[in-house]
Parts: sequence; structure tokens; C-alpha cells
Amino acid sequence: MRMNLNIFRRGSSPTPGSTAQIDKSAPAPPPSYTQIHKDAKFEGDMKTSPSTETKEIVFTSEEEDQLQMLSKYDTVFVVDDSGSMCEGRRWEQAQEAIATLTKFAIKEDENGIDVHFLNKREPGLNIQTVYDARRLFNFKPYGPTLLGMKLEQLLGEYQREYAEAVQTASKTRTKIKCKPVNFVVITDGRPTDTVPNIIAFAAKQFDNMGMPLHQVGIQFVQIGNDPGVVKFLKSLDDDIALKSGVRDMVDTTQFNPDAKGNLTPEALIKTLLGGINRRVDNDEVDM
Repeated sequence: MRMNLNIFRRGSSPTPGSTAQIDKSAPAPPPSYTQIHKDAKFEGDMKTSPSTETKEIVFTSEEEDQLQMLSKYDTVFVVDDSGSMCEGRRWEQAQEAIATLTKFAIKEDENGIDVHFLNKREPGLNIQTVYDARRLFNFKPYGPTLLGMKLEQLLGEYQREYAEAVQTASKTRTKIKCKPVNFVVITDGRPTDTVPNIIAFAAKQFDNMGMPLHQVGIQFVQIGNDPGVVKFLKSLDDDIALKSGVRDMVDTTQFNPDAKGNLTPEALIKTLLGGINRRVDNDEVDM
């Protein structure tokens, strides 16, 4: 990724495959850390999650062509780590979702993918293996669902990065060099802040800048099947562009794999590309 966040400056990006939280070669954590995270549920999930061994997904040539679209984008996952994610298997399912999606996203992004959390301060940057993505989840979710705040941070920073690229292109009489970004948001519930207003404001800013419609996409992936959440996310997909008169850059879907953590090819493509491919966005698929 080349995004340059205010809090986590990318000028000293970690080496590919590293995270901002854990170094694979580092010694074992001190006892105090182990005591905080002694709950076996959160320590064991990485070893026992059903998605560790998933069947190979067979794509048609058309589906493979669609997935190659990811190579033109930086993929950024935004994971809900609020307290409600402790309920049932939600946190494990979020980990399954990241593992499944990362497996295919990293094939198309030579810089690796980034993973941000709502409450945990340290993101995982330039992730290039499923193993490194899974390691990010070895903590207990906590706090409120401040999804709007995180999106405001990420969208605002990308807007500034794009504006700088426009200025540079104008001065050098060259093309604008700012890689499009695909945000994939994994959440289980309705946020405690104003997500629709924040997305609508960002979309309006992008429109005013003359940013290409394909430059930014946001895909919401629901963990669980709460009907209220389904309704809320559907409103994000259907209402923001219509009511605010701005670009449509949002899509929503549910993460609903089989018992072994497998998705259908159509569901995988919908989840990874729905926010950046309007034709995929409009498709209804069998998860």
C-alpha cells in the first residue's frame, strides 16, 4: 500500500509480509501480555478455524478476469473489533473472512494488503501471507463500533493523497499517479456513529475534485445475520448516492461460508469486487 496515514506514517513502511503489531521472529510475549490474552478462545482460533484448510475454488475464465481487476487497486480491510464481536463465533468468523479474502487479494496486489481495526491502534501493513493476516487477530475485541470515525480517517487521508498527486501531475505535465483503493469493511452490527453522513461527505468531496468514479470503492461485509444490520447495510448501498446526489461507491454483502469456510466463486467475487465493479455490485449471488 502507498497510503500515508496521519497516525501511522508510511514513510517507514515495514518490510513486505510484516505487521505493525508482531514480528514473526520476535521472542514470546512477556507474562503480563499472556495473562491479558489467556482466554483460550482467542489464542486457539488461529489454529482451529475451519478456513485453515479450504477446498480450491474453481473459477471460470471470466471470473479470473474479474479478479485480475484487484491488481489495479490497493486493497484495505477495515475490521470491526468492537465488544459485540465477542458474541458467538463472530470474531472467529471475521478471522475466517480475512483469511479467505486475503488468500485471493494478495495474489493480485504486489505490495500486499493492509488491515485496520476500529479500536486497536496498530494496523497490519503490507500483509503478503494468510498467516500474517491471521496473527493480527490474537486479541480480544473491545470498545464501541466507531466505524464512521475510522472511515473518515482513511477516506480523508486518501483524499489528501489524491490531491497531492493531482498537484504533482499538474506541475510536471504528467498523468495523475495515485493507485485506486478498494476498502473492504468487515462488521457485525450498526455503528455508534454516523457512517452514512461521513460516506456522503467524502463522496461529495471526490465529486468536487473530479476524481474518477472507479478511484474508491467501499464493500461492507456483514458477519452474522442480524436482520437489523442487514437493513442498515442495505440502506448504505441503496440510499446514500440517491438521497445525497453523489457517486455510488458502496456495496454490501454477507459473509456466509459453508461449514469448512468455503465461499462460492460468485460470492468471493462479490465480496472482493462489489465496491469497485458496478456490474458485480448489481448481481445477487448465492453465498
